[in-house]
Amino acid sequence: MPVRSLRDLAMNESEAIRYLREIRLISDEPARATSLAGGVSSDIYLIETTSVRLVLKQAVARLRVQDDWYCDPARCLNEFDAISYARSLFSEAVPQTVHVDRERLLFVMEYVGDGFSPWKHQLLSGMIEPRLAELAGRLLATLHSASWRNDKVAQRFDGQAWFYSLRIEPYLLKAAERNPTLSLILQKEAQGLQQTRLALIHGDWSSKNMLTDGQRIVVLDWEVACFADPAFDVAFFMNLIYLKSLYNRKYSDDYFRLINAFLATYQRLNPYYDGDLERRIIRLTLMLMLARIDGKSPVEYITELHDRDLVRYFVRHALLREVSTPADLEQHWRDALHQL
Repeated sequence: MPVRSLRDLAMNESEAIRYLREIRLISDEPARATSLAGGVSSDIYLIETTSVRLVLKQAVARLRVQDDWYCDPARCLNEFDAISYARSLFSEAVPQTVHVDRERLLFVMEYVGDGFSPWKHQLLSGMIEPRLAELAGRLLATLHSASWRNDKVAQRFDGQAWFYSLRIEPYLLKAAERNPTLSLILQKEAQGLQQTRLALIHGDWSSKNMLTDGQRIVVLDWEVACFADPAFDVAFFMNLIYLKSLYNRKYSDDYFRLINAFLATYQRLNPYYDGDLERRIIRLTLMLMLARIDGKSPVEYITELHDRDLVRYFVRHALLREVSTPADLEQHWRDALHQL
């Protein structure tokens, strides 16, 4: 799809403050804008006054990674709409939006900060709480089951272009390009993902996009949301926990408990969960593990060559053996870790 230029739309910190004053979300009192780090796909500013704290988010056309990676910044509007829909399902778990500008391709939402921190940081440091995984599984099951084969939701979020540009091409197809022995398998899976439309998916369901205070989870970054294969969300979450168990081997048992808590809760609460969905979840978990090593957005914490090679070797053999159940996947990965 054509990529819009943000040359005349992009803002810096002072322009973000001026914009919020123009639309009267903040007054003329002193204000401070801080660029929030952590994302590769958007400019995000925290604007603070003595009485207001708001976040302005505007997507960029070229994502900030080493490879060339482009996507229409109008996806920011898709994110605004997805947050609005999600709030109808679980308002406590998504930020409240307060403004959208469909010409400047941005939106403004509440700041979720005090007492909250990224769940990813806790997981990487060894603070592994299965109860939060159960909550993540419950929220995801609610999102999927509420929208399952819902024609109105499918029409509202027919964003397969975002899904292809932000997930299928940079993850699966780029990994296929860099792993010739698995190229046909990955390409076939990519084709299947483009043809499967069962429920509204988040598209980036990972601990990176979840803030927690130990009790609640607030889910951010809904720009990839579209009507697609729910197996993708489950696998997206699981693959990153598997990779963290490689990074933090001493906590591997805790990571496995977390995965099992997440998956058991999701399975129990999604009435449409069946063996076919489970097989797709396991296959996609493997492929996404490889994609986070050899795709356009590799995880930053798996840096050693022997660890990266381990993932490549493990995924190749597990796919060729057609590992298809959570228990088998866990056992094969445990065996791989024990060889280190």
